[in-house]
Amino acid sequence: MVAGSFGLQKFSEYKYSGQQTVTPEEMELVGVNMKKPEDVTIEREFEKIKKLDIENWENIRGLRPWEENVFYCNVVQAGNAKNIDITE
Repeated sequence: MVAGSFGLQKFSEYKYSGQQTVTPEEMELVGVNMKKPEDVTIEREFEKIKKLDIENWENIRGLRPWEENVFYCNVVQAGNAKNIDITE
């Protein structure tokens, strides 16, 4: 019983000591631009969601490995023509 709690303590200590925090400066060196925490709020994200047109949408099924991507490319081009960003 004592050995189990000791082992659990060591494993959890190892788990949390192995996690590395990454600073925004390090991420910029890799090429990832992180937003500042004060720029991302629930209210701003809710405003983005409210602007979406949820009445007129088209279900886009993902591709299977054996399928051609012609249909998907056509849908993406149609979305680009309407200035719709499907990646967000």
